[in-house]
Amino acid sequence: MKKIIFITLVIFIALQSCKKETTNICGVKDPATELPWLAKIIALAETDTTGNYYGTIYLESYNGENVFWADMMMGSGGLYGHWFNCDGSRVVMDEAEGDIARATKKNIIYTNE
Repeated sequence: MKKIIFITLVIFIALQSCKKETTNICGVKDPATELPWLAKIIALAETDTTGNYYGTIYLESYNGENVFWADMMMGSGGLYGHWFNCDGSRVVMDEAEGDIARATKKNIIYTNE
């Protein structure tokens, strides 16, 4: 009887430790809808007919912080790659230091490609 209780307890503890943790990005669970500045860019991309907002938005890490890379022209006259921090402020990447080359493009937040 003690053996059955012990095995049941071990299984219960193992199952409790397998709970999926939700990823928190910039203090929210869904940055595409919960960060107003990012939601605005995505809304523009959804309705854009000029091609300025055609592309992908990635979540990247820069200096240990979450940053977003909008691989879109965004009305810049043809320059791709606009970087933002969590509050929507622009982040200046140093191409000479290889900052842009280190982008992984693994964590897609939005795409219309």
